[in-house]
Amino acid sequence: MFNKLLSTLGLAAVCTLALAQELPFHRDVNATKVNASTWRTELIFYTTEQEALTKTFEQSPFYVSLNGIWDFKYADSEKTLDAVEWSSIKVPGNWEFQGFGIPVYVNHPYEFNTEDPQPPHIPDEIPVGLYKRTFSLPDAWKGRAVYLNVCGAKSGVYVYLNGSEIGYNEDSKNLARYDISDVLKEGENELMLKCYRWSSGSYLECQDFWRVSGIERDVYLSTEQIKDDVDLKIVSTLDENLSDGLFSLKVSSSLTPYYKLLDKDGSVLAEGLADVDKLKIPNVRHWSAESPELYTLIVKIGEEYTRFNVGFRRLEIKGNVFYFNGQPVKFKGVNIHEHHEFTGHYITRDYMLDNLKRMRELGINAIRTAHYPQPRFFYELCDSLGFYVYSEANIESHGMGYGERSLAKDPAWYAKHHDRVMNMYMRTANYPCVNILSLGNEAGDGINFDKTYDILKDFERDGQNRPVVYERAKGGRNTDFLNPMYPDAAWLRNQGLLPSEKPVVLCEYSHAMGNSNGSFDYMWDEFYKFTNLQGGFVWDWMDQGIAAVDAKGKKFWKYGGDYGDPEKDPKGWWKDRNFCCNGMVNPDLSVHPGSWEIKHFYQEVSVTKAEDGFRVFNRHYFIPLDHKLQWEITEDGKVIGNGSSHLVTAPQSSELFAVVLPEMNPTKSYYINFKTLTLSANELLPEGYPIATDQILLQKGVKPEAAPCRL
Repeated sequence: MFNKLLSTLGLAAVCTLALAQELPFHRDVNATKVNASTWRTELIFYTTEQEALTKTFEQSPFYVSLNGIWDFKYADSEKTLDAVEWSSIKVPGNWEFQGFGIPVYVNHPYEFNTEDPQPPHIPDEIPVGLYKRTFSLPDAWKGRAVYLNVCGAKSGVYVYLNGSEIGYNEDSKNLARYDISDVLKEGENELMLKCYRWSSGSYLECQDFWRVSGIERDVYLSTEQIKDDVDLKIVSTLDENLSDGLFSLKVSSSLTPYYKLLDKDGSVLAEGLADVDKLKIPNVRHWSAESPELYTLIVKIGEEYTRFNVGFRRLEIKGNVFYFNGQPVKFKGVNIHEHHEFTGHYITRDYMLDNLKRMRELGINAIRTAHYPQPRFFYELCDSLGFYVYSEANIESHGMGYGERSLAKDPAWYAKHHDRVMNMYMRTANYPCVNILSLGNEAGDGINFDKTYDILKDFERDGQNRPVVYERAKGGRNTDFLNPMYPDAAWLRNQGLLPSEKPVVLCEYSHAMGNSNGSFDYMWDEFYKFTNLQGGFVWDWMDQGIAAVDAKGKKFWKYGGDYGDPEKDPKGWWKDRNFCCNGMVNPDLSVHPGSWEIKHFYQEVSVTKAEDGFRVFNRHYFIPLDHKLQWEITEDGKVIGNGSSHLVTAPQSSELFAVVLPEMNPTKSYYINFKTLTLSANELLPEGYPIATDQILLQKGVKPEAAPCRL
């Protein structure tokens, strides 16, 4: 295939090929990348094993960040770019939120052709940004292989170093790594990136989010001993008895790799030459969102070291139920876009951690990466903090509809579909948190998804055995789940009673726009009732508003309609107006009222009235409760009694307990309010945080009838 040819061309051929082509890469449906390595795990090396164990990715001596202030030119058309004076811009950061061009929000049309898109055609005049900066390498890097890593840039991105064209990439949400070793020079080097706002790849990035441009993730240099393109494949599952781990490791390297698998106390569980296949690790601790138990893998190649998380879990579908470590878990999930109120698509690790803390406060245990893979630190955090991740490829062609014009049905678009699915899979598959694989979103269905489904199933077979899913398959051959959008509770009940042929997991539901998320209780009554109904992912996490200040100095959030002119062009892209604001939280992470209802039905502890007192039920599948249950009794709203107890209920079990109730006045109303509180702080929740609340009516007061008035 032509895209494979482009991906493997030597540097010397790049300029020649670019000149020989009738079309530039960003207009060519057959071009996906040039000299960009994307089908790989993101790794960094360290000089010692101790460094690998204790230092962060960015603290490696073989990492140099290129984030910061770059020189920048912007033009609405490449024809006028040369005449533009250089200015400056922050990297990462979308240029539209830094004063260059207009931010565009649309839901499903293509912003460059909202009425009649004709793929792969894109406008003749395309906004373009040219980035430039210089760098010098550390002396210790001399004679080593050096790589440029562009973690995310949109859309058609050409890379130049010291005047030579290095390569091209157009998957904006995946790491592209370029070998720049042979183009480097002593002293100062000049790096340039030219980003076209649209490319033919934009036809597969028609997601419901801000359509903005430029370098939006980290850019850094890395170095390795030799040109080796090292990669890992890790499979860490459990035997049928769920007692022993089965560990497999394959290391791609021309050097001899050694490995160590370490427990959290530093003890060595296994070591030796890689590769290994289904090595038995006795009595391993299991990874789950409830108990994210991790081991550390150290791989030594030559005289340098890298590390990765390992989590043992067993995934299997039996009949119409998905079992995670032998249990039919419920996904209490949400969809997430990359969004920050000030920086658009650029987010940091610390900001992602803030998001995950708020999610856990609201009882969320699962995240769908809608509709593209997230940065590396997202997966590392989900590994260690405990979130199930539904990892989705950067594919959506919603603007083409789902009929015969769907790009899923066109073999000419297979190479682009395949490349993006493999980018997602090869970069994210090793993370323990990644337990569902998605081919994309709202892109129709057809042969391109049949083929990519088969490819991922071949990779997973006799390995981690993750389900591969796709919503538009509607339960067909190329999805392992029945995972629709926005059914009602009656539909869920019907799938429970029929029952469904496959596990039911809603990829989107309970659209959280405005005063919404009502009837959430009806949905979760059915999820809790039927084993094959296994939860879903609320749409979506955050209002995608952009912080601004009005004429009076008051902060507000802009939405898509704020950037257009509906009077002059009522059919323009701005017609979707505020549809980007449909999250559980505001852009500053403050909580929408409807989110408290979501939290109540996502909570892992419930207290109900029983015949001889009250019953507490632990909805967790893997861990016992170790919490404080606190209660208050109210009389017409006034607290008249309280108490507490220590909960130690086993998973998926209940316990009865008694509360001494007061003598109740028949004319007054009495409630008992329960809170389940954390006993100690962890990485996400403080001590004393209420993970669950319940209110039970003890008596509804009946007021005496008033005596008749005598005249």
